[in-house]
Amino acid sequence: MASLGDLDGDGVGDLAVGAIWDDDGGYDRGAVWVLFLDGVPACPADVNGDEVVNIDDLFQVLGAWGPCDDPDDCPCDLAGPNAGPPDGKVNIDDLFAVLGSWGPCP
Repeated sequence: MASLGDLDGDGVGDLAVGAIWDDDGGYDRGAVWVLFLDGVPACPADVNGDEVVNIDDLFQVLGAWGPCDDPDDCPCDLAGPNAGPPDGKVNIDDLFAVLGSWGPCP
């Protein structure tokens, strides 16, 4: 197993995993699987991705307030320690997530 960095640009590191006895390409030829990982970024309240949670993120959350047109693509519907799982709407939980994470990302 090896870290590949963020190959797909989603903010989450990806992995290469070897399977030495994989037989898909022939008996015991092995394989390498590239795993594009999903997950909560290290700083989910950093909506604009500038490595700091500040007034810009707060304005983005306030500007997106309400139900999301596409719940699968709603960057201000935050998940993390200060908000529940994404619920398809931007609301007070997301506002609290920004305020509770204020400052530089770890």
